[in-house]
Amino acid sequence: MSDGWSDMKSRSLINILVNNPYGTVFLRSVEASDEVKNATFIFNLLDGVIEEIGEQLVVQVVTDNASAYKAAGQMLMEKRTHLYWTPCAAHCIDLILEDLGNLLQHKSALSRAKKITKYIYNHSWVLSLMRKFSKKEIIRPATTRFATSYLTLQSLMEVRQPLEAMFTSTEWLNSAWGKKSEGKEIRKIILNDKCWATVTYAILSTRPLVQVLRLVDAEKKPAMGFIYNAMDEAKELIAHNLGGEEASYREIWEIWDIIDARWEVQLHRHLHAAAYYLNPQFQYSEKKSSNPEVKLGLYHCMERLIPEQEDRELADLQLVLFRNKEDFFCLNAAKATISKRSPVEWWIQFDDSTPELQSFAVRVLGLTCSSSGEEKSEHIKDDDDMTFIDTIGEEDSLEDPFSDGI
Repeated sequence: MSDGWSDMKSRSLINILVNNPYGTVFLRSVEASDEVKNATFIFNLLDGVIEEIGEQLVVQVVTDNASAYKAAGQMLMEKRTHLYWTPCAAHCIDLILEDLGNLLQHKSALSRAKKITKYIYNHSWVLSLMRKFSKKEIIRPATTRFATSYLTLQSLMEVRQPLEAMFTSTEWLNSAWGKKSEGKEIRKIILNDKCWATVTYAILSTRPLVQVLRLVDAEKKPAMGFIYNAMDEAKELIAHNLGGEEASYREIWEIWDIIDARWEVQLHRHLHAAAYYLNPQFQYSEKKSSNPEVKLGLYHCMERLIPEQEDRELADLQLVLFRNKEDFFCLNAAKATISKRSPVEWWIQFDDSTPELQSFAVRVLGLTCSSSGEEKSEHIKDDDDMTFIDTIGEEDSLEDPFSDGI
């Protein structure tokens, strides 16, 4: 896993991490401030790490989706014919959220939310009063800037009534802040139903994607076996949230097109489809996808990740036992624990009759989808370099959730 970032001294750093089904280990940090971070440099860096660890142990290299990293990934796959390069799912989903932020209603909601949060968090008396009325914070930490923006919208909606009560209270109206033009402007936004309607729309059309982002960036379980289904469900849930058939499908298709432009073109890989097929939670589901790309991804991965033809043929024959719930797969214990064990643990427990397929399944289902495996402590800053919050929560590091980039 390669995770590039800049520290508080503006040094360009590349973190190298190693992941397996049991967690992520930090390997080293490379300072690249004096380097031209082109495809050749990145390829040599990552190829050296693979050589150090041992090519036979590496299934996947995950980086962000910048052009240099993408080119380096292709070079790695050409040289190392039994591993995959994949783009970071968290980065790609964040780009989807950024693209959605350019939609008219989203832009309006985010712009007003920025005004509200900047005003409240930049004035200590107002912040204290908000905490008195709402009993909670508005800004919520998340893995990425745009996820933080939309989570903050959700927080605003959750404290709508306390905010309305605050800005109509005698304590506010009699204060110096309530008599200033800026305070009156914020009060007008808070008490405007149309403003809240845009916030609701933005939440309904992005919350499923934020949930996928949390899935792929969580440390609790490998996400590879779940992202294919999660992205399909996110699209359907967005359509449902916006009214389904009763809504304007032009709006729904516009959102779907934005999602597909990143998911289908940039993020979706054979590994995601193969992991979906091998995940018993979906293989044995009545809603199992019949899309041919699932089986295509499976066989593409078998060709690449199982070097020996004999082992590959055995794994292929063993797929019948898995698909039809035969041998160990027909045991009541196997059926009862499909959703109680992680896919990796489930395969390890019931692998006795399919050792070649089990080895392949564990390698695929044990993979991560994200390259950002460790937290980086940063302050939240607005465009005027005013700190919003001096410390962050347990979940992740933060940037300004409402920068002018939205």
